[in-house]
Amino acid sequence: MNNSYYQKLQNLVQEGRLQTYIIIAPPRTNSSVVEHTLGNSPDIDHECHEPFLNARHGNFNPDHGYRQIYESIGGEKFEQSGESTTVVIKEMSHWISQNEEYKRLVELTTRPIVLLIRNPLLAAESRLRRVLTTIDMRHSVDLQHYLLDELAIEKGYQNWNKLTREMKIDAYTDRLAALPNQEDVDQIYDAPDIAIQNHLLDQKAHNNNYVNWREMVKKKLYTEHDYVFFDVILQLNQRRLSFEEDEFRKLEEEKKYFEEQKYQYVIFDTTDLRAEPTKQIQELCHILGIQFSPEMIEWGEKSVDFHTEQTKQSEKMWYSALYSSVCINPPIEISPSLNKFPAFMQEYLKSDNLPIYGELSKSKILKNELRHELNEQEFPVEVTNGNKEHFIELGLIENETKIGENIFIKLKYIDPIYAVSNEPELIEQSEFQIYKNLYGKEMQIVYDSVSTEESEHTQEMKIINKEIKF
Repeated sequence: MNNSYYQKLQNLVQEGRLQTYIIIAPPRTNSSVVEHTLGNSPDIDHECHEPFLNARHGNFNPDHGYRQIYESIGGEKFEQSGESTTVVIKEMSHWISQNEEYKRLVELTTRPIVLLIRNPLLAAESRLRRVLTTIDMRHSVDLQHYLLDELAIEKGYQNWNKLTREMKIDAYTDRLAALPNQEDVDQIYDAPDIAIQNHLLDQKAHNNNYVNWREMVKKKLYTEHDYVFFDVILQLNQRRLSFEEDEFRKLEEEKKYFEEQKYQYVIFDTTDLRAEPTKQIQELCHILGIQFSPEMIEWGEKSVDFHTEQTKQSEKMWYSALYSSVCINPPIEISPSLNKFPAFMQEYLKSDNLPIYGELSKSKILKNELRHELNEQEFPVEVTNGNKEHFIELGLIENETKIGENIFIKLKYIDPIYAVSNEPELIEQSEFQIYKNLYGKEMQIVYDSVSTEESEHTQEMKIINKEIKF
């Protein structure tokens, strides 16, 4: 292991030539925004984005991840230069938990580890949307099986094999419009073909009165918010979605380890960062011992440039909002309710993600007076076909309000789950009764978690973080 990339990095750290800043977070918690924000500090030279992503493959060698970090700071050329540098490393809590690799990674830093959280309903919605938006860019043999069997059932047969058996003896002679050709139809089932898969996706859309798959996905996801419709398709894509089940659980395990080993860490809710970016980023800079710059809040036309292996179109799409951004955007995404999600997603959101979010919220670095101030802060939200009915139901707008108008809404009404994590007493207030009707179960789960007393460690960390000096 003496020639391993981990050892190279460790040597650079011990020599005082490398300072690392580590972010660990569940997916879709705005962690890439925070990575880019820190990367715009005058004290940060490099960004390394999810170096352990390939831990999703069973034969992953963790040293490949350390190689990515090594290359992000300039590799051998830097190592031989004798110079010093800094890098912010952002990784998902699930990937870094493989073989407990986080235990080695955090040995490469002397600064507090940054743990990020966000309302799990918004995080799950964002991931679900990205998975479905990119489905026709990736082939899935399981999805192809499902779509072919669904086509056979539509034609009156038990499954695809039954239909092809009839076709071979000329008992079924209709042309299957969903397929580009009908040669060797009995071999299609197990022959991966993205063209066939996408023909079948378009046919599924036609059957539901949409022009094509992409139009259906866009309307179902952003106008109708009908995520249950995609239940089976999402379950067939468990490889891309299932790890979300334990992302918050893994983050909680990692936090407990850092407590036990006396590592300094800080927890930030990215909704706090986006609602009050200047104060919160300045606080984060103070804790990490780095300089603040206004460019960390608003970077204008400066390109988003982090070291990553994610270069395919289907991978870049996950960061489309960040790539096109010019600043930290306000938190104006309307929180979905639990019943919007397929049943299998509701289960882990209820049992793990929401209660852990509430528990971790108690330890976040946000002054008590700010918790109320942020809940009361108003943000302009555009009325769209996707949210107008919701706003009318809440009594925030009238039927006459036009699509495209901006209305100012308090953050506690935009995201009541987040609001209760800040102020648990909101759940008892009469003004929140209509929100209890819509989000009662979700709010109660977070309330139960956040209302318990703070641990001694949490109280100590709040004192320590205010006294950190570098």
